[in-house]
Amino acid sequence: MSDERVKELVAQLKDENWEVRFTAAHALGKIGKKHPGCNMDSAVSALVEMLKDDDYKVRGEAAECLEKVGDVSAVPALIDALRDKDSDVRLRAVWALEGIGDVSAIPEIIKSLKDGNPGVRLTAAWVLEKIVGKNPEYDPCQIVSALIDALGDKLPEVGSRVAESLIHIGPKGHSDLRRLRSAAQKAKKESKPEGAYVVAYAGYSKTLSERAEEYGDRKKIPLALRNPRTIKPDEITRIRRVNL
Repeated sequence: MSDERVKELVAQLKDENWEVRFTAAHALGKIGKKHPGCNMDSAVSALVEMLKDDDYKVRGEAAECLEKVGDVSAVPALIDALRDKDSDVRLRAVWALEGIGDVSAIPEIIKSLKDGNPGVRLTAAWVLEKIVGKNPEYDPCQIVSALIDALGDKLPEVGSRVAESLIHIGPKGHSDLRRLRSAAQKAKKESKPEGAYVVAYAGYSKTLSERAEEYGDRKKIPLALRNPRTIKPDEITRIRRVNL
């Protein structure tokens, strides 16, 4: 892919017609994904500016394209997009930050666990889990604490996704287990949904070795209690993304 084509598309990002800008952004995203060796510096800068476009569809497409290009220099602008007035733009910004995988975005993604849109909250939990997976040296204590707080989400689907993310990340200390147990007891006492707490605690409190010892055979451990990292694809259908 020639640099000239990239320059043409970058120029189109300034067109007065939003559809032209949208199409150009989409094309740049495809180039960034299919031609990783192509010089996309000018495109990244232009797409970052498009995150401030008047049309929310263009802003959302710009965020998605920045994910495909995968340039870490776009992270600060994508963090700003987490505060966009349109929930679809915020959602795409969260996905983009997961695609880039830079840990510097974690504190801001954590704030998205309290977003007014349930789809953004649910996605933020999933994205935090994935970023931890991409950065095994990162200490996820801050994430674990935030996810435990988010278990009480008023929407069961969000709470369930948060619980699953906690189980995937794995236990980091007995203090987290104590927090989970006390939070579940508090939810029950206040007649609030406690299912997410119970699920998280069940999957979070025992290591795989402890479960294997208890059941005698790893294969006999109920799927609901096993570490999801040990479950083979043919044993359980992958949980679908929830679009809300």
